[in-house]
Amino acid sequence: MNNTNGSLIIHGGKLTLKDVMAVSRDKKKVILSKESTLAVQKAEHILSKWAKTGKVIYGMTTGLGDNIRMLIPPEYASELSKNILLSHAAGVGRPLPEEIVRAIMLLRINCLTQGKSGISLKAVNLLLEMLNKGIHPCNPRARFCGSIR
Repeated sequence: MNNTNGSLIIHGGKLTLKDVMAVSRDKKKVILSKESTLAVQKAEHILSKWAKTGKVIYGMTTGLGDNIRMLIPPEYASELSKNILLSHAAGVGRPLPEEIVRAIMLLRINCLTQGKSGISLKAVNLLLEMLNKGIHPCNPRARFCGSIR
């Protein structure tokens, strides 16, 4: 979906291959729809409210994976988030091409705008800003990506 300034408006719905190519190869700008912005804010609010009540929330008040039974006290929630990022910040292999990283970023942002993850709007907007400004993480290709040139 396009607006008057030629940007792609995403709303957590289906993206066409043409949309993905326009952003990943042609560097078309992306903006969030008003509906997706509200959906993200609503989910963020609900998750924040649940966390304050002591509700068990996977990856927020519990560990991840095999550590799911480990309850994380609220005062360590930000430390858990930091540790999750650090544990995933390593990789091996040649970096993926920029257009593939851009496509991955677009697809992740689009998924997050469904308002089902509880991610903050600030985080979504940061990812969006990075994509629109051409700031891309270095993503080492995994073994299954060996055929990507």
